Amino acid sequence: MKLAFVCNQNQARSQILSSVFTTMLPMWEVKSFGLIAREGTPLPLIIESVFHDWGLNSKGLFARNLSVHEDELREMDLVVAVTSLIAEEVKALGFVGVILDLEREASQLGIEVVDPQLMPRRQCAFELAKYLKVAVTAFQGIGLIRREPHILALMPNSEKEIDTAIAIALERVAIDASVLIADLIAPASAMKSLAMPSISQFQVDEKTLLITLVESRKDARIYLPKSASMRPSQVYLSKAWQDFIFQFSTKSVTIITPPRRNATGKIADSYLAALYADRIQIIES
Repeated sequence: MKLAFVCNQNQARSQILSSVFTTMLPMWEVKSFGLIAREGTPLPLIIESVFHDWGLNSKGLFARNLSVHEDELREMDLVVAVTSLIAEEVKALGFVGVILDLEREASQLGIEVVDPQLMPRRQCAFELAKYLKVAVTAFQGIGLIRREPHILALMPNSEKEIDTAIAIALERVAIDASVLIADLIAPASAMKSLAMPSISQFQVDEKTLLITLVESRKDARIYLPKSASMRPSQVYLSKAWQDFIFQFSTKSVTIITPPRRNATGKIADSYLAALYADRIQIIES
């Protein structure tokens, strides 16, 4: 698969997306371009910081103008345009392969995406993570990334909604025997302190919190992080996370993501954890 991401200046969205998919799917040939990019311009410091936080390599990345590299564009199998306008411009250049319009895809998912380049660091990473989520979902839709099992991501808006998300997830376990995964949101001690009448028993080992439900007697497993010092982005952007998500035998998996607003300041982590989800449900008070 030869794949290209195209944004306006090739300074943020297309650079991050191409680098992430180069890491996640190393068998693909991935490039990036900008519609009005100033050829050879280095990445802004704020984008360099996101590269660093996500464990990506930014060395040797400079802006590339699409008009200068039209021959490379025509060799691509798939072009991913971050806006509808850019998708139309790619068509106008004579590209005859498949074009994905992330702006349109985001609208269908109910996710609002904006150019993050002039935003503060935390918000910039959050917006870039949303673009990444939209791209992964679009790739699932055309069969480039596997889609089973059905995955629901429960996304607490803040830490105070985690209890509500857990309650919703446990109801799903009782109804359809889905697996509950709550990764990187709370230590086992915090989970055990929850006053939830539907839970009769906790069993905790190094990585797993096993919950027994009172009425159904079914078990729900909450998978805890291997190490509290691991960066969530390094977990969620690794192939190991993809393999982990798709290992379950049940047809339905529920993920409780990190809160969108949390004490650590890593506000991008919720969308990174929900990369492979079919549906996102934001939990608000």
